[in-house]
Amino acid sequence: LLVLILVFLSARAKGISRTPLHLSLWLLALVIVQAVFGGLTVLLRLNPLIVTSHLFLGTVFLQFAALAARETGNLAASRVPASEARGWNKPVLVLAALTVFQILLGGFTAASGSSLACPRFPVCPGLFSDNTQQNIAAHLIYTHGLLGILILIVSIWLLVRAFPYRKTDRRRYRPAATVCHLVFAQVLLGFANVHMRIPVPIAVIHLIVAQMILFALLVQVRMRRV
Repeated sequence: LLVLILVFLSARAKGISRTPLHLSLWLLALVIVQAVFGGLTVLLRLNPLIVTSHLFLGTVFLQFAALAARETGNLAASRVPASEARGWNKPVLVLAALTVFQILLGGFTAASGSSLACPRFPVCPGLFSDNTQQNIAAHLIYTHGLLGILILIVSIWLLVRAFPYRKTDRRRYRPAATVCHLVFAQVLLGFANVHMRIPVPIAVIHLIVAQMILFALLVQVRMRRV
């Protein structure tokens, strides 16, 4: 109902930009598809692939909704030369892609029951287990952990690149700093999740922070060019 209202209001809004309407229509399509996957999640008894697809669609919906809110809020975008924006957007897009993959990998790992395959991460004897199922589970959670560390390294590198703009273009520096701090907190949450045996509150916060990181990256990609 809220998405339908958003489509209606966006269609009536007067202005040059049609972005809010386009975003709201995408949200409407996503809600319909997401409802189908929600039903399949129940009917197929939490099949890991369906659960992960459901998570992916939920992630896309949330990010589109957040971008729509930002667009309709008329928040000022950073104006940078087109060539410079392209040079900045490429590493940000790479980091965003890694973040999306990490979210999906985390969702699949949890849905497949592999979250505790390495309870003492980074120590993980299961990586060398003769049991195929245990070995796969250990590799899933270990890859998830290593990818988290890689994302942290890339985010630090991105912050170093943004550091010269800390006074001249804070709309570039602040999101980069925010991403770096969030990723650092996310890595700590990941370690806490494993060592505390996946407590529900920390697992939920872990997912929320992942979505915050992705949105902070998308905001940077959408910097206006001149």
